[in-house]
Amino acid sequence: MGENQSSSATFLPLKKPPAWTLMIVPYIPFIPKCSPWYRELLGLFGSYTWQSVPIVQLKLGKWAFDPAHVLKWYELEGKLQCATQALLGGVPIRPKGFRPFGLPHRIGYMAEHSSEKAARHVVLKSRDGFLPLIAQISLFIFLHKIVENFDPVDWRAKVQSDARVSAAWWDQLERSAAGDMSLPRIGGVLDLRLHHGDDPLEKTPFDDIFAAAISFSLPMPLYIRWGRIIGNKSQIPNPPLLSAMGLIPDLAEQMYLRTIPGSVQFSPWASSIKEHPNPGSGHVSPWVALHDLVKEMTFRSLRDDKPFCSTPDAPADEPEPEPAPGPAKPFPPVEKYSGQRSGETMTSFLARRAGAREKAMASENEQQKQRRARVYVWELRDGHYIRTAAGRDKYEDVWESYSESQRIYDWNTNEWDISITKRTTLHTPPLMMGPDTMESDMLPALSTPIDVLAPVLPAADPDVDLPPLVSTYRNGGTTGRAPVWILFS
Repeated sequence: MGENQSSSATFLPLKKPPAWTLMIVPYIPFIPKCSPWYRELLGLFGSYTWQSVPIVQLKLGKWAFDPAHVLKWYELEGKLQCATQALLGGVPIRPKGFRPFGLPHRIGYMAEHSSEKAARHVVLKSRDGFLPLIAQISLFIFLHKIVENFDPVDWRAKVQSDARVSAAWWDQLERSAAGDMSLPRIGGVLDLRLHHGDDPLEKTPFDDIFAAAISFSLPMPLYIRWGRIIGNKSQIPNPPLLSAMGLIPDLAEQMYLRTIPGSVQFSPWASSIKEHPNPGSGHVSPWVALHDLVKEMTFRSLRDDKPFCSTPDAPADEPEPEPAPGPAKPFPPVEKYSGQRSGETMTSFLARRAGAREKAMASENEQQKQRRARVYVWELRDGHYIRTAAGRDKYEDVWESYSESQRIYDWNTNEWDISITKRTTLHTPPLMMGPDTMESDMLPALSTPIDVLAPVLPAADPDVDLPPLVSTYRNGGTTGRAPVWILFS
């Protein structure tokens, strides 16, 4: 693993690994690392916490986000979507299979809910849905600014016209977290390995986008997974920019890293770049100019200047032995009357329950069918999943909090198991919002006038505010250029 940055720094192991970056969503690394809800535009979302979300009761058993706030969210969402599509129309590159995220309001901040708590949960979850949208705008603005460095075209005027937004609104967007390129981003892992059936050409947009991010010193930690390296060549022959920048660990670097004891091996790297008084002159296109500029930015390992392993002239210190892994935590006591046996995993329980269901099919009667269903949630305790009764007074809240794919029904016992390990899969195509579709996507009709709907205070609940919007991790505590890590195996 090699660490590339302009100055030496202490490496700190990651507490939470970054996410893999997929070709269909290359903008995810551009999600802001800290809360983006500030300034004139995005500050609209900054005042909402679990306690302060204004929820109104529309009618008996129906709760919703305050319609006055819904209108503000929906108007801003529409403008952000229009700006995204206008920006996308002029970007110089677009990865194959590029997929925009769906509309944030589809998460449910405009919908009615069966409980006040569920309505609060969905509103805050909907706010999180704006993060990928902000990341898309950040990526597209960044690509437009790259072109601007070599060809000063008035792309802003065209985007404002296509998106039907005012110049003042656009200025607010560029001052927000979506347009501020100095704001730290969460980054990600670029998987440049070739798997069976992969086309090397499909990796090229990774090369263009993130080589530019490195060249223009975006504060975004990046991890490059090269895969198998034979000699000085990577498994994939098609990242010309990252290769030309010297980011593939050569044979000497690989041999050096293998001499370092421990589970993580790294070395500091430095970069250099030539100065150009007029980088746009003599090029047929701004993107060709960028390629020429990026190729003149080179990285080199400082392993010879600042060696981390002992030299042959000095006696080598014995590496400290790796600490033995601690004993596994004992299986916690299972819940009484849950049906789970001591030491039984969730998979084993469900398999045993399925077998019992088959045996009981012939003996089922109407009384059993009519019995009220019970709901159990599999909670993680000390590394083990424990089947826990949700409680009849909480069935509704639990049901609202999990997707259909996470609910497993057993007809024999008339019980539901909520599995938090199952993932929800989206099968619907991405939903888009534009200036011509806004009018057809109308707000839900309200049976009660807005002016007589009073916000409902949250019920007494031990819950506090939801967890942070973005999972962050340490990047060595450095400032300035974000580090780039190289992984190979």
